[in-house]
This record gives sequence, structure tokens and C-alpha cells, in this order.
Amino acid sequence: MFVDFLFSLRRHGVPVATQQWLALHKALSKGLIDDADGLYGLGRAILVPSESRFDSYDLAFLEIFRDAQVADIKDAIKEWLENPVAPKDI
Repeated sequence: MFVDFLFSLRRHGVPVATQQWLALHKALSKGLIDDADGLYGLGRAILVPSESRFDSYDLAFLEIFRDAQVADIKDAIKEWLENPVAPKDI
């Protein structure tokens, strides 16, 4: 789910750097968020370099997490942190 999010961000024009992606991973591993709203805000704060990209971030976030329930997001974060899979196309 999270690798799909990275590629969705890039597809929508949000230039996510590797350091930003790792910073999000580190923040998630420290348990800084526990719901979809927290993931949205934290991701936007870390991954979006300019206010001009907020709409693109919103589109990418909705594309990936629109139908996810809060429990699904928590489980996905936990699974991703336990077994992170690096994207092959970075």
C-alpha cells in the first residue's frame, strides 16, 4: 500500500525524494500517528515541498487510501514497518 502511495505521489507530480520517504518511514516507526488523519497530515508535512503541490498530494492520497478503513491503515503501517519493501524503480 505504501509503495503504491509513493508511486501515486510521483505520478501526480509530487517530487518525493528518498530522504523524505525515509523520514516518513522513521516518523511512522516512532508511532507518531494512529489514524488516517494523522497519516494525511504527517505525510503532507514531510513529503510535500511546496504549497503548490497540496492538491496533487490530496489526489494521490485519495487514490490510495480512499476506501481504506482506519483499522486497515493501522494494519498496513504495522505490516510495512515490520517488512518494508523498497521500490525497485526509485
